[in-house]
Amino acid sequence: MTGTSMGALAPTTVDFHGHPLTIINRDGQQWLSAADIARALGYAASDAVSRIYRRNVDEFTPGMSLTVNLTVNGINGSQREKEARIFTLRGAHLIAMFASTKVAKEFRRWVLDILDKEAAPPVAPAPTFDPTQALERFLSDGRYFVTFKNKTLSLRQIDDDAFVIPASRFAAAIAQPGSGFTTPQLIEIVHAAASKLKARGRV
Repeated sequence: MTGTSMGALAPTTVDFHGHPLTIINRDGQQWLSAADIARALGYAASDAVSRIYRRNVDEFTPGMSLTVNLTVNGINGSQREKEARIFTLRGAHLIAMFASTKVAKEFRRWVLDILDKEAAPPVAPAPTFDPTQALERFLSDGRYFVTFKNKTLSLRQIDDDAFVIPASRFAAAIAQPGSGFTTPQLIEIVHAAASKLKARGRV
């Protein structure tokens, strides 16, 4: 592919052995320019990588490299477009396989590290625990008697028709109109109270 515009690309800079390399994000992939790869591999000539590519072009898949129009600084601060070759990270790794410089092996490892990070699945955020929501879900069905003592929360499920009344207010609750006690329940309470008093010798 040739002559593709770089206007929509968003470059970022990384460092390899003191050489700044511009990583270009394009179509969900990361790309490096041939000139940057040449400097990183220790070549004096900026076109060294392009020559390696031309000699071994049959080893590269079409998606590993393409030429684009880069915007560069010209004379007196002006800007101009220049055609340049760029490589995907896999393409850069293959270039380094053909390179004979001392840092080629280390450059290959460096590129593979970036590829590994790129291929790694995103880390899922740790699930948050909301104690209030958890308690609401737990208590959504049924009735519970809740106590909190010595920093310990205790829950005890109670019957749907249960009355939770302090002992000191039990008599007043029974006497209160509309208390909800049925006649059989009141009779049962009277019999139970009488039995208790008899056992204590009060009757």
